[in-house]
Amino acid sequence: MPHHAARLAHRSAITFFLAAMLAACGGGGGSSGGPGPGTPPGNNGGTGGTGGTGGTGGTGGTQATFVALSISPGSPALVVSTGTSLQLRATDVFSDGATRDRTEAVEWSSSDASIATVSNVAGTKGALQCGSVGGTATVSVTDAATGGAASITVVVTEAVATSLVVTPTTVSTPAGYGVQFTALARYSDMLTADESLDVTDLVEWQSSNPEFATVSNDPITRGMATGRAAGQATITATLPGSTFTPRAQLTVTPAVLTGITVTAPKPELPKGVPLQLTATGTFSDQTTQDVTGFVSWSAEPSTVAQVSTTAGSAGVVTGLQIGTAVITAASGDVTGSATLTFTAAQLQSLTVSATPGRPWTWAGTLTRFTAMGTFDDGSILNLTRDVTWTVSPTTFATFSSVPGKQNQLFAFKPTPDAVTITATDASSGINRSFTWSRIRSRTR
Repeated sequence: MPHHAARLAHRSAITFFLAAMLAACGGGGGSSGGPGPGTPPGNNGGTGGTGGTGGTGGTGGTQATFVALSISPGSPALVVSTGTSLQLRATDVFSDGATRDRTEAVEWSSSDASIATVSNVAGTKGALQCGSVGGTATVSVTDAATGGAASITVVVTEAVATSLVVTPTTVSTPAGYGVQFTALARYSDMLTADESLDVTDLVEWQSSNPEFATVSNDPITRGMATGRAAGQATITATLPGSTFTPRAQLTVTPAVLTGITVTAPKPELPKGVPLQLTATGTFSDQTTQDVTGFVSWSAEPSTVAQVSTTAGSAGVVTGLQIGTAVITAASGDVTGSATLTFTAAQLQSLTVSATPGRPWTWAGTLTRFTAMGTFDDGSILNLTRDVTWTVSPTTFATFSSVPGKQNQLFAFKPTPDAVTITATDASSGINRSFTWSRIRSRTR
């Protein structure tokens, strides 16, 4: 989601998914169950619950379609200590943003049982057991009902967490809207004082008062707290395998939405390029807040442009043909709009950058890549969501398969040789590469 953009600045560590030991076992902020196996949850319209492991509800309306199968925690990789036991879960993601737990329905396998085994026995499917020696193994799932498949790299290490911080520590939101929380961890193998790892997707999130606020543990919206009614709740992040349970205070106010402002990167955009719009809400207590993921979106005329309402890509607009369209964000009777003109501008080149931006990386590092496109009308636009990301060779690093996070690359094994990351625009074939000279081992 656009209002999650602050999460893209944090750095990493070799124990990227050590925190995942229990995070996938259900718990605070889970969502209400979706429909039964084989039925896309397109019209159930459920909202986030407080402890379930079922799928989130859809947005209603048209029938949702299957988008992807995801393993959590662990995309793109899972780093755990030797001897660790933990529960993995498989989740279907649908086109309306709904999710569905498929842990017991899929087939599980491990490429190397000496490093990690995963149960495929009914009742214990997804139970991971790591061995007593270090190394890497690939854990895979396949779903015969949807044809979906996913895999993660399991890396066994001995590093442990030394601290965990949740931000923001004190925040408020009106009922019906939400705040994104972020968890940052430091690990024993980090070599510099400023290193930390964004473990928002790894920790288990809980709310002390789900009647006032819930917090999501779903793959796409993990760490997003939603106000349910005026009151207060303590939001807790638990890093399994450690003693750290930092807390944040969330106050849900009775303020009501009075206005919406829709903003775009530019008033003129090339057709065919998905770009993120932002909706900012003004409330009766004079506060403002990003509400991009909490409003409904529409485009008029729909023949000129379409805009996504799916979790993880809400507010992403794409021009279908040359012309002008009005893009509207609405919540009840409150609306806001922006007029956009879609042009025939053609992509000329791409540039790729990384955060962190050094020419090499540590093994165990999570890096976020950004692709910027230059068009023949002189405009420069962020195409990170639109390009296809690949890495070569694939034996040392892997990109996330979670929708909306495909630009996140985890380097799980050191190599003295160069590693090349490439962004490719599918429609034009234009590509650009970023090269690490090597992936370094974390040795003191």
